[in-house]
Amino acid sequence: TTVCPPSVGIRCTSWILQGGVLRSGLYFSEISLTKTFASSGSIEIIFLVFPAEGSSFVFKIDSIERIRQKNSTNGFISAKFSLSAGTHIFNWIFDNLSGLRFSYAAISQIILRGTTYSDSSCYPCPPGSISSPNKDKCIQCNEDQYASEDSECLPCPANTYRLPGQLHCSPKPPCDDSDWFFYYSPSCVNNLTTRHYAKINDRTCIGSAPTSDSVPCPPCPPGNFRSDQVCISCPPGHYLDSSGICSVVHPGYFSASHYYFLWEDEVNWSSYGSLVSTSCVGECESPGWRLLGPKADSGLHYGYVDSVLNFHADILDSKLDPPYVQFSYHVKPFPQKYEESQSKRQNIENSETSFMFLINGIVQNMEVKYNTNTTVKFPLNSESQTLTWHYHQHNSSKYIVSISHVDVFGYAAGVLETAKPCPPGTSSLSSGLSTCEPCPKGYHQKLSGRPKCDPCPPGEVSSKTGAVDCFHCLYGTKNNLDQTDCVSTCYFRSSHVAGLDYNILPLASTTVLNEDGYKYVINLCNKHVLCEGCPSSHITQITPNQQYRSIGTFMKFVEPKFANESSNWSIEFVGLDLPDRCAKQPKTIISMECNLESGTGDLVSLQSVDPCTRSFRWRSMYACKLCTDNDYVGIPSECIDGLKTYVFTKKNICLGYKPQLTVKCTGIRVRYTLLVVVLGCGLLLLLLLVTGTIYFWRKKRTLEIKYQSLEKQLDTCLLYTSPSPRDRQKS
Repeated sequence: TTVCPPSVGIRCTSWILQGGVLRSGLYFSEISLTKTFASSGSIEIIFLVFPAEGSSFVFKIDSIERIRQKNSTNGFISAKFSLSAGTHIFNWIFDNLSGLRFSYAAISQIILRGTTYSDSSCYPCPPGSISSPNKDKCIQCNEDQYASEDSECLPCPANTYRLPGQLHCSPKPPCDDSDWFFYYSPSCVNNLTTRHYAKINDRTCIGSAPTSDSVPCPPCPPGNFRSDQVCISCPPGHYLDSSGICSVVHPGYFSASHYYFLWEDEVNWSSYGSLVSTSCVGECESPGWRLLGPKADSGLHYGYVDSVLNFHADILDSKLDPPYVQFSYHVKPFPQKYEESQSKRQNIENSETSFMFLINGIVQNMEVKYNTNTTVKFPLNSESQTLTWHYHQHNSSKYIVSISHVDVFGYAAGVLETAKPCPPGTSSLSSGLSTCEPCPKGYHQKLSGRPKCDPCPPGEVSSKTGAVDCFHCLYGTKNNLDQTDCVSTCYFRSSHVAGLDYNILPLASTTVLNEDGYKYVINLCNKHVLCEGCPSSHITQITPNQQYRSIGTFMKFVEPKFANESSNWSIEFVGLDLPDRCAKQPKTIISMECNLESGTGDLVSLQSVDPCTRSFRWRSMYACKLCTDNDYVGIPSECIDGLKTYVFTKKNICLGYKPQLTVKCTGIRVRYTLLVVVLGCGLLLLLLLVTGTIYFWRKKRTLEIKYQSLEKQLDTCLLYTSPSPRDRQKS
């Protein structure tokens, strides 16, 4: 009986019989079976689950869940459960939240032992099958057989065939190029090798494959070169350069690893070992994907089919270079000569048939192109990966999908094709390395392709390996000797408010119990908050002695926005790692409140906001900002003995530092200056008077000497030129 719970609504779909298996519907499918057991017995189910994100298969017995399976693409799984006598109810549930067609559960057999019942009616066997001798089940006829009207499996007539899913035997058409593939001999002599041909399916056409011929040797897969007539790869620490020579990897570089799948000529899946697995569910012509030399295809199928090819790969650490997978695919129509009816063809994107690529069961976003060679590329993670190619065929639209040239970059055991520079945050000191080492703590490397890492500059640290950049220590912290961490100075300075400094050295360490009874040891100077007996959701780091557990190691000074908010600041301790059950990193907040009368004060635990945040309040005099000159007003005293002293009073709340100032009186200083000026002027006048007196005395003396000289000259002239009496009379 199909079950549709009311909560499912229109998402409810029925289980259906397709390709000889019971398949779940597109969305939610539940089927219930009630049986009475006359004695103790058992139930055995053989099932398979094709996964998609959010889908799961559940099997219940009497409402008790016995199976929950998300993935079984490697083949059918058998499960058997013992039952007691009485009536039991069985439920098979598949919920496909993705709505993707390829995601479903398939049940091939349900075997009940210990029941006594009979069906009320018979139902016809599907085409190509007959009823068993006991009439209790249907049996599929083998290939190249058909079901007669007498419920017998009879051989197909000569030159005809029948594959699973075909209703009747079909005539064999003549073979052509689409019915065989070729592959090469592994050896190459004088640049020649043998090309062999093989039929893909011996039963579907009439004719022989072409004979082998001698042809030039095909190129080796990437990363390989010919040596002694065979293709080999370079040894570890080397790569194949552009000239085809294995070259050593230089310091600062590493050899990138590739695995090339479906490049060489293989004709048997066993040559790949455990790397490859394939399976097919439904009316399958082949047990899985067919290996055809350097490619693989989904097979020639007539009915409902799910054909899966898995490749299992271990990927190296992605810090060096992001790993990826790249491959080519081709979707071609079902060969016209093998069609049973001339039905109208549909493109694969418009049909119920689909081709998907999955990584670890997650469908990748891939637009499937029809009848053309297409190459696609997808990123991988550095872990074990399962790459899946899934072909889902509806009997109304049939195709053949082939894939080739699969390149898995970052594969742990691949060939070394290229040398790539070490990415930032890593280095390689020596030649021939196949990997790069992350920079140790206290070092960093911003550039790629460097042989060594650089130490962090003074004042900067790197607390994790593989650092690209070092970060500056915040206010109130400085780098340690190894430059692996910032240590507190217990002195904090505002970055945008001048004169806003705090010194909490007296509050370096204290112990407090919170409302839950957890013991915290808080040390504001080594920036650690340790919690004894805290739940695991708080834990980010365990101390060496295992006694305390840290709930935050990275310190941040949350400063006030304005200078007058001396009580509004805090210190935050944030954990670098994200523990379980925490949506964000754990944090401890210590709100500092300024109170000059509280002395050292007490640390009080506050009610927790969430399980990953712890809050405390510390009211203390040391939470007040340090005083500066701007926090005081000075009043001068009277001038005593030529000195004047200022008395300062606080205008803002602050801690410590009281300024002192004594100066000489201003009046004495003025009279002294005036006296100096007057004395200077007097000396200048005296100097001018003396200089003038000397000058005029010397001038007078010079004139006197000249006058005396003239008098003497005049007396001499009168003596030698005295007149006669007669002349005197005349005169």
